[in-house]
Amino acid sequence: GLVGSEMCIRDRRYPENTLMSLKSALDEGADAVECDVQFSGDGMPFLLHDHDFLRVAGQSQTLADLASVDVMAMSVHEPQRFERRFKPTAVTPLSEVPNLMERYPKKILFVEIKSESLTFMGASEVIEKTLSTLKKCIEQVVVIAYDWEILNIVKNTYSLPIGWVLKQYDDKSEAMARTLNPEYLICNHTKFPEGTLWSGSW
Repeated sequence: GLVGSEMCIRDRRYPENTLMSLKSALDEGADAVECDVQFSGDGMPFLLHDHDFLRVAGQSQTLADLASVDVMAMSVHEPQRFERRFKPTAVTPLSEVPNLMERYPKKILFVEIKSESLTFMGASEVIEKTLSTLKKCIEQVVVIAYDWEILNIVKNTYSLPIGWVLKQYDDKSEAMARTLNPEYLICNHTKFPEGTLWSGSW
């Protein structure tokens, strides 16, 4: 399907990319939830959207510059949105997500592999570590990314469903989508043109 920006519920009552926000959305009846994956400097996958911790923790360090032990000491309580209400909220290791998803076996987990980790880790290593961490709930996983190479590896090596997050909704992107043939296309609705959307196997 073509997934619009609001179809995967992000619970706005809790700090993003945390177990409490994912669980709340699942409890509220979401068919699918989404999390973002990046790696610490010593190669441990965590849930984090931005390239740094400024918005979610009020600190300017990047995940790639920190060892996992230092990441675990941070609090991602989103002080700009929630002040001190959720302090402390630990950064969620990806390894904690499978236990949650196993309690909701019919739900889908969209896992976005962020491109930031590719600056110091190879695509194959990022994918292998991500998927091995999720092996307990792998039947529920859809790997999504902006990066076409990541998705091509996942589709051809692991035979998992994929979703391509579109930067542009144009002829070039349509041709690339037909070559990749993902199960999902994901796009901010503001990028849609007037008229008919692309038809395809997604």
